[in-house]
Amino acid sequence: MNRLFEAVSCTLDHDVVALGVELPRKRVVGIRYVQLGTVLPVSIYGQIVWVVNAWSWFIWNRKKVDLVHLQGAYLFNLLAAAILVCLRIPYVLLPINQNGDLSKSGRTMRVWAFRAVRRAIVRRACAGFALSEGIADELEEQGLMRDRIRRIANPVSPEFFQDTSRGEVPQKTLVFVGSLGEQKQPIAVLEALAFLASAFPPVRAVFAGSFASESYEREFFEAMRRLGVADRVELLGFVSDVSGVLTGTSGVFVLPSVSEGSPGALGEAMALGMVPVVTDIGAMGDIVRQSGIGRVVEGSGASIARAVSSLWREPGEWAGMAADSRAYARSRFSQASVCESYLRHLEIWGRR
Repeated sequence: MNRLFEAVSCTLDHDVVALGVELPRKRVVGIRYVQLGTVLPVSIYGQIVWVVNAWSWFIWNRKKVDLVHLQGAYLFNLLAAAILVCLRIPYVLLPINQNGDLSKSGRTMRVWAFRAVRRAIVRRACAGFALSEGIADELEEQGLMRDRIRRIANPVSPEFFQDTSRGEVPQKTLVFVGSLGEQKQPIAVLEALAFLASAFPPVRAVFAGSFASESYEREFFEAMRRLGVADRVELLGFVSDVSGVLTGTSGVFVLPSVSEGSPGALGEAMALGMVPVVTDIGAMGDIVRQSGIGRVVEGSGASIARAVSSLWREPGEWAGMAADSRAYARSRFSQASVCESYLRHLEIWGRR
């Protein structure tokens, strides 16, 4: 969501739209981006300093701010919003992941004081944006009224909406884009690769993304060695432009996450004509079911392999699936439509 939705403060009389898309003038809502430090720091001390800086900024600019967008429901992000309650400045929330900070299993939910703070901040929000129905449920469980929750998609940049498949039969490739860590389960893709190797000898897997930790990197390489698939794996590391990786001829997009909202990589893959195989987490399962393209799986290597195998045994239908995938992505994830929906709701809430 960072493509459009940074942490922003909104002044409705400010005659600028800074969301990267041109809208009709009658729909213009003023958006002013405020950078409170670079990113939320990792260390506890750094996060406390970030919160204090945020409080100072809001106190100093309280008469200029009509509405504040909070990106993510992280504890320290919500602590920064505590001053908004005191100053009576309305704010909207956009949690990033289902089964993340708002879920009952979230790390900060284990401490009563943190649970109380989170619930107090969430239920006082004037509205919440939800990337999935599961996130909407989590917002409601934290006290936000259902009529103040709006579903929204994760937008895809216009350059991804192009036909790269040319109707070709796909290469036997599993494509994974995202952080290589426990949340997105790339090792399950390695396990699927091992299952598929006998039925589809040319099969390989491409991973675009950085490792989440050194320990997971060691675990990943150990899994490659144990499964005997090291010679079938290509690790690209972080890729700033994944359009060259996500093409309609590069195989199946696989994302077996255990915690997600609506990952941008899924929308980008579908915009480029890829067929997705994903877990039923966040909005991913709904997207695949509504589009009728791809498969929803449990997340194990065996279930991924079965789904991919069924897709690869229907090569004659691939061109149609790629075209349908692009059409669905254009109707749901275009930057213009998502931005217009977001601004429309900001305009309504900002006038209350």
